[in-house]
Amino acid sequence: MINREALWYHLKTYCRGLANAQTAGAIAKDFNTSARDVNAAKHDLVVNDNRPVAASRSQPHGLYIPASPAEALLYLRQTDAAIFEMQQLRTAFELAAQKISDRQNVLF
Repeated sequence: MINREALWYHLKTYCRGLANAQTAGAIAKDFNTSARDVNAAKHDLVVNDNRPVAASRSQPHGLYIPASPAEALLYLRQTDAAIFEMQQLRTAFELAAQKISDRQNVLF
């Protein structure tokens, strides 16, 4: 398991700004751990410590600390778009599940 503070230091030092984003896999190699552990530590940094660690959904892929308010806003807009898409998928799935339930008289 990667130490959150060690990951925070790494991100502040090497991943400042979107242009310097590093994948969880690349960071994991530096810490001799797994990408899953890096992502778990990233989650804890954001959720538990309120640290602004972003994850790029386009090139360059990876984790980074926004270097400017504009980068932070870009990340927030991408996150809002992803949440909206997930809500649409949930609604579509619920409708499909209801149709199956109605046809088979199965309750979920």
